[in-house]
Order: sequence, then C-alpha cells, then structure tokens
Amino acid sequence: MNKITTALLGLLLMILGSSCHSTQAVSESDYDLIAILSFDPTVDSTAQPKYLIKNLDGTPFDTLDMNAEYNFFNDGSPKLSGKIVFFFSDQGCYHFFCKKPEEGKPLQILIGGEWKLIEYRAGVWVHSTQDFFTSEILFSPPAAYGEELPVAFYPTPKEDPTQRITLKQDEAHNQKDFFIRDIQGEWMKVELWNPDLLIDDDELYKQGNQPTYWVRWRNQDKILFSHLYFNYYSLD
Repeated sequence: MNKITTALLGLLLMILGSSCHSTQAVSESDYDLIAILSFDPTVDSTAQPKYLIKNLDGTPFDTLDMNAEYNFFNDGSPKLSGKIVFFFSDQGCYHFFCKKPEEGKPLQILIGGEWKLIEYRAGVWVHSTQDFFTSEILFSPPAAYGEELPVAFYPTPKEDPTQRITLKQDEAHNQKDFFIRDIQGEWMKVELWNPDLLIDDDELYKQGNQPTYWVRWRNQDKILFSHLYFNYYSLD
C-alpha cells in the first residue's frame, strides 16, 4: 500500500471515528428534556410493563421490569444506579434525560453518559427539565437537628469558596425543604420553604419571597445528589 493510499485510509478512519463518536456525544442541551417511565407501586401483578432498553445499534442493553422486587426494596434497578437516573418508589417512576421525541422512532435516553433506545409508547412521558423540577420536585437535603445541610449553597451560580453559605437543620422533626425556582445548566436556584405561608395564602406558598440560593446539582453527566435529596411533590 503506497503512502498516499495509507494517508487517505487514515483520514477516512478518523472521519468515521469522529462520526461514530458524535452519535454518543452529550451536549449541554441534552439535559433539557426528561423522560418519565411509570408503573403502579400499589399493584402487585406481572401485568406491570417491561421496557426493553437497546443500544444504538439495536442490540439489547437491559430489560427494565417495572414489577421487579428491586423497585420496591432497593430504590430501583441496581444496574441503573448512579447513572443520571432518578427513581421515586412512592411515585413508581424512573426518570431519564432524553432527546426530543420523533414520531415513529424510538426515544433516545441517557444512561451512564451513553445514549440508549426505548420504545416511545403509553406509560412514557416527556417533560422539560425546567418544568419537571420547578413544578413537581422539592429539594430536601437530609440532616439531623442542629447539623449542617450537606450542600454547598452560593448566592450566584458559581463555585466560589469565599461565597459559600452553610445552613443548619433547625427543626427537630421537620425537614428543611426548598422549592426549585430555576435550572441553569448544572445549577439550580432554590428558595427556602416557609411552611407558615401555607396557612392563609397558597399564592404566597408558590411565590414565597423567601431567601434564595444556588446549588450545583450535576457535574456534566453525574448527578451530585441522590434521590434522597429530592421529594416528588406537585404544586398544581
């Protein structure tokens, strides 16, 4: 093989390699949508759905059995743990970041920094990340009475050690909860919930005018807080 042919072959392999890699590449905009897969935790029946998850080339990756015991006793499938997947056993839902659905095509979901395929069918809903967090989720860092919350709070969406704010759990039997008011990339804006505002005016509950902070909730393809830091709750 002469030098020109070898050079051209090398260039072709580089182009193909780049193209293949781009199909797996994850960009910032790939965290704008969340796919929700649901099952009914009150129903003990083999009729619960099973979702076959495939690799991009169509080969099987995993079968997500919504009736499996791990959904009830181990907070979701151990194979998916820590791979940017939320699981709430009380709501019976898995949550994956996903790409925009295309009619007649499988839905692309993000698992462990890689794109997988799943059938887009009944029981699968797609929501914007912004709407999902700001309308259905409370940020509730676990801590015992008098302990500091295990979270770095900041006045702006920037990690500046000189500006870090520490908060303590000041209720003996109550969790300190925060509304999630905004999502900006890897940062979320949270507002301290004052439960006293629930007494008279529900609008104050939604627009509390309480202290706000910024927390970094993910680092690229890794969520920085487990599901124990979030509560599923609808404000509608």
